[in-house]
Amino acid sequence: MPSRRWTAARRILALALGCAAVAGLPAIAQPTTGGSATPSQASLVLNTGSHVGPLRRVALDPSGRTAITASDDKTAIVWQLDGMRARHVLRVPVQGGEIGRLYGAARDPLSDRVAIAGTSANPGGRHLIHIFDSASGGFERAFDAHGGDVKRLAWSADGRFIAAVYAREPALRVFGRDGALWFEQRLPADSYGLALTAEGRIAVAAFDRRIRFYRVGAERRVEPDGEVATTLNDPVSVQFSPDARWLAVGYFSRGDERGVQGMLRKRVIVDVVDAASRRVERIFEFRDVEQGNLMTVGWQSDGSALYAGGTGYARLGEFPIKRITWPAGEVSSFVAATDSIQDLAALPDGRMAFASFDGTLGIVQGDRVVARSDGRTQRVIDAADLRISADARVVQWLSAGETSPRSFALDRRRLAGEVPDVTAATPLVRPGFIVTDVSNRAAPTANGAAPAVNGRPVPLLPNETARAAAVLPDRSAVMLGASRALRRVGADGRTQWTREQQTETRAVHVSADGRLVVSALSDGTIRWTRAADGMPLLSLLVLRDGRWVLWTDSGHFDAGPGAEDLVGWLVTRPGGERADYHGASRLRQRFLRPDVIDQVLTQLDVPRAIAVADEARIGLAQAQAREDDLVGEVRASQQPVVVEQAVPAALTLAQAPPTQVASTTVEVEVKVYSGGPAVEQILTARLDGRPVQVVLERTQALPNGETLARLSIQLVRAAGRLQIAAKGPNGVSMPVEFDVRSSAPALSERPRPSLYVVAVGVSRYANPAIDLLQAAKDARDFTRSLTVQEGAFYEAVHSRVLTDGAATRAAVLEALAWLRRAPGPNDVAVLFFAGHGVVDANDTYYFLPHDMRESNLKRTAVSESQLREVLSAVRGRTLFFVDTCYASRAIGRLEARETTRLVNGLSQSELGVIVFSGSAARQESLESTAWGNGAFTKALLDGLKGLADAKRLGFVTHVGLDGYVTQAVRDLTAGRQTPMTAAPVGISDYPIAKVTTSTTSDPSPQRETTP
Repeated sequence: MPSRRWTAARRILALALGCAAVAGLPAIAQPTTGGSATPSQASLVLNTGSHVGPLRRVALDPSGRTAITASDDKTAIVWQLDGMRARHVLRVPVQGGEIGRLYGAARDPLSDRVAIAGTSANPGGRHLIHIFDSASGGFERAFDAHGGDVKRLAWSADGRFIAAVYAREPALRVFGRDGALWFEQRLPADSYGLALTAEGRIAVAAFDRRIRFYRVGAERRVEPDGEVATTLNDPVSVQFSPDARWLAVGYFSRGDERGVQGMLRKRVIVDVVDAASRRVERIFEFRDVEQGNLMTVGWQSDGSALYAGGTGYARLGEFPIKRITWPAGEVSSFVAATDSIQDLAALPDGRMAFASFDGTLGIVQGDRVVARSDGRTQRVIDAADLRISADARVVQWLSAGETSPRSFALDRRRLAGEVPDVTAATPLVRPGFIVTDVSNRAAPTANGAAPAVNGRPVPLLPNETARAAAVLPDRSAVMLGASRALRRVGADGRTQWTREQQTETRAVHVSADGRLVVSALSDGTIRWTRAADGMPLLSLLVLRDGRWVLWTDSGHFDAGPGAEDLVGWLVTRPGGERADYHGASRLRQRFLRPDVIDQVLTQLDVPRAIAVADEARIGLAQAQAREDDLVGEVRASQQPVVVEQAVPAALTLAQAPPTQVASTTVEVEVKVYSGGPAVEQILTARLDGRPVQVVLERTQALPNGETLARLSIQLVRAAGRLQIAAKGPNGVSMPVEFDVRSSAPALSERPRPSLYVVAVGVSRYANPAIDLLQAAKDARDFTRSLTVQEGAFYEAVHSRVLTDGAATRAAVLEALAWLRRAPGPNDVAVLFFAGHGVVDANDTYYFLPHDMRESNLKRTAVSESQLREVLSAVRGRTLFFVDTCYASRAIGRLEARETTRLVNGLSQSELGVIVFSGSAARQESLESTAWGNGAFTKALLDGLKGLADAKRLGFVTHVGLDGYVTQAVRDLTAGRQTPMTAAPVGISDYPIAKVTTSTTSDPSPQRETTP
């Protein structure tokens, strides 16, 4: 059946201001940067808006309203604790392996500044402590840490100094707030524990069974002040009680204890030291923690209780925190996280914040968890929870805390639940097990710290733990996944290759032919690696909300709706002190290559996959080319890209943005950095997706190559999410955004909006061979369903409907021009397309009007760039409904692919368009005379009548419509078709129609039954 898919002279600035007054598009010319104009490097990183790796530290502001977390995932996040919302992601320069991992975070009690540090260079390199403004998320400066592997930071109560402890080259260092080194003492063993009192007393724990005390006096004087021997050799965490009388100590190891029958057992110990007498006052022992420790300690703000957590657990996936009343010593225990507790910090109201290895930040009140950050990734813990098909093209996994597995089929780009024909790897290595041979026999060991193959030990990196393994089908080698690397180990026990990973490898599997290794990492990614030499091939990230992205180390990617920026480029600026993030969408024209992704596992080589895909595109272009130089365009798009030179400008907030104003404008200061020669950048803004006027008030060239710009932005409504972007020769920057609310009366007294609709449906084409059944009717019926909203929700409904012979290219372009100019800032614009959609060999999307000619699409069809130009200029809210996805048959030599590329392109934040598409990647959009419409349109019509008002609000919102249509189309087509919706980040849910019928239940769908 038929189916449908961004210092010039003052004169230049004056001219720019003149332009801004008229068009609302202020332009600034940036100063030329000193020294090298090319950033030092670009690295691919994840960007989920939350942590994807273990949290190591949490630091709180004195009021307890915000927190800073530092993570193995090489980011720090500023959290608003009320609602547990991530406000800013702080990024430092990164490289492969451990470079960029963060283990220290501290907050200046007297300002919004935060310090973060960790491992920022290779051994012998220059390590840094980075200072950020937590209110704006902006980088301020970095200073020399005088050593690497910073494990903990602490900022003094008077703001005068920052203390740091180190591992690998152990030391205590004290820095002034300006970064000057005040004091340095080398330590005999690694140090992870550091605590300060309000009076400037320092306690430092080291793995030599010692806690050392220091006093910081006037004139930068730091003096030793005694020490105390600890119960065990490896004190990890130390914390002073609020009155500084007591010092709590947590340990990495466990204490020995002889049982009644002489059996050696291990007990978990937490000590409390009298800080004045330097002696252990109390020892708390726990025998109910079967594995691990309680290395992390923290006092409640009033000193009435001591909390302890760590790697200890009784059951896998259930990690407790102990609450010990003080001084009574009564103990209560509760499960707090699915992985180890890495840090504890006291909130002023008596609650405790904790950081977990599972990537979450939590809040404890008494003996229960009352809040937790959103873990967005799907993290495999148990090696047995990863399953793959024989050819490794289908993967299935069970994430921590979930009861049902999810799967992803690479070829179809299909996300689903449990699927058949997938198997788990033989469980040779789990936490606590080692490989003893290649005959699937395993034996317990201490946390997998000493794996062996056929009795021969496999050397690991320092502090590394074996997590999982899989034997190759020919039994020639074992793929060993560990906490820092993936290895191929031969049957003789010799390591054949080692590939360091960004984070822990939790599960490993091998394809039936032994050529592919599939591993699940603790950042939530699934990785495909070439078994012969460990060469990375492909990576997949799937979030809990269903968004997914596939990519290669070369940067080529494919992504589902709204998912392109889940991965992107982190570009280090000259000097190596700071870096800027650019989502993959910023370079989508060069790197969005589903065809490359399709070839990677076939070719088992990324460069070869690129070459094969490029050659196929050239051949397709040669076949499609008629009057246009399509081959030349394709060849130009395949030229090598220097990412550091190709990314757009970086835009950052210069100060904390105003969140509450009393006028109809808001004043904002931003910094713009383009990294190269002087180029003009145009600044734009959107409020909840709608374009608003921006006036450039003044600029200032900064010595670091940035331009400071003060903007006055016109508000068009009382509250919303404001996004600002810079557009220059390399495209549009990633936006800066914040919520703003105005009490100006003029903004709360808005008239009822009007609705403007353009609906185009083509069933009958000039070429009858590509005719459809329901597209024209779909356009008419969709428009009729919105016309009834006149007087009900909208002041007026204005529509233009073009079907069949009337839907010529000229008529469609004229209707689009009307849609661009007619709506006001308070209005809603809707565009509906039903018919055929195709892409050419250069991946340019075209909607086919009635009179299209295959030989000259540029002049006879409506291109993606024309749609972007129109929809981005609409002054009101904009929705685009497109049912032209993936035709079941080719139209001449044109490709009729899915519209995922179009959906993602139009739903970028700089455009502000909410896009509803009829089907997901590589699915058909079905239509049937039995339904009277295409499946997508039928679901839209029913939803707009009221069935999408699941909350019984009396209104249908775009989020509600999305939810209803998705499920309704699945039901109608028996799962063969799944619509997809992409809304730009920063657009809140809003009503688009008033319920006008009494429909309260969904009629039984009439399914299409014939192919």
